[in-house]
Amino acid sequence: MEPKQLSGGEILTSKSKWVYDEHGKIYAREYIKKYPEKYYFLLEDSGESFEVDNFNEDLKKLKQVKNGETKPYLILFDLLGHLNLPVVPTQVLSSRSQNNNRPYVQVELDQNLAQLLKKHFKDYIISASIENEHLEFYKHYQDTIKNQIGETNHKKIYQIIKDGKSNRLTEVFKKNSEDLKCYIQQLNSFLTSFEIKMMLKPTTIDFKGHLVFESEEIVGVPQPWDWVGIFKIGEKTHHQWYYYKKSLSFSVNQPGTFECRYFRSGDNTKHVSVSNAVEVEPKIILVCKNQGNVVTVSCNLISGTFPTNTWCGLFEQSHSNFGYEQYFSMDSNSTLIFKYPSKPGKYEFRLISGNSLLSHCNLDTN
Repeated sequence: MEPKQLSGGEILTSKSKWVYDEHGKIYAREYIKKYPEKYYFLLEDSGESFEVDNFNEDLKKLKQVKNGETKPYLILFDLLGHLNLPVVPTQVLSSRSQNNNRPYVQVELDQNLAQLLKKHFKDYIISASIENEHLEFYKHYQDTIKNQIGETNHKKIYQIIKDGKSNRLTEVFKKNSEDLKCYIQQLNSFLTSFEIKMMLKPTTIDFKGHLVFESEEIVGVPQPWDWVGIFKIGEKTHHQWYYYKKSLSFSVNQPGTFECRYFRSGDNTKHVSVSNAVEVEPKIILVCKNQGNVVTVSCNLISGTFPTNTWCGLFEQSHSNFGYEQYFSMDSNSTLIFKYPSKPGKYEFRLISGNSLLSHCNLDTN
């Protein structure tokens, strides 16, 4: 067998019979005796072992290794027996084979003891949850992954895994942890696809409040210029928009049924996701009737509270709210009488409170 070149902190087994030092090859057992400060130790199939002095010294400093908070970890079976730790395996995972095909066992470890083991034997102890295994895996291969997906995407993916925010990424890891190339391909697929869950909710039920947008990223990552707009149902023009953040506040300033739509960077025509719809009160139906020389206008309050300082005006449809032909104050019980427009055209009656349009109805005199 070719002598093993050691780089530091490794587990040597009975298969590691020869290793190198500066003088040439040497028995692994003799190497450990000669260089105890190098943190090497030997696991023999016969049970014979050479302990690491530094680890034993640190272990003695832990006053109560049994009484702190415990969490499940996976630890190399040989390492557990070698160190004679004060823990009992809860599950033997013989199918999980790494490091010379040696099985791991699952144990509950005190957090101080776990940190100590990670310090000395970081390659042979990992958190038992799949999310933490994923994080350990990603950190181990992050330089290779970074070269493949780019620095910016690497930071985004790492943070998603660290925060445990994507079940989809965890599934990618579970399927491809034995094949790094396939794993990276799946990461690129994750980055190019996109799915987001969006929620819209009002701070108050009337039009004077704000609509709060919240989101959860399911697949992929947002791009720097992605944006979110708030739209009235059935309309194509947004009332307000912002570059995407996980939480936003919209002010619509009028009643109606609204939703948020998510647009990817550079695409202002096709949204990729839509939030739930929110009804902003009051819901008022404005009714106008042609009576010959006059037009009567009344309103029907369906829900909510009729606002104070409300007025109704007659406008040419192309004019702004300041270009009225006639106007009157109005409350929920009013029936207003307007002169019939002298000029043929397309008109509308608008019910307005402040600068907010509450309702409208059309009048065509052509």
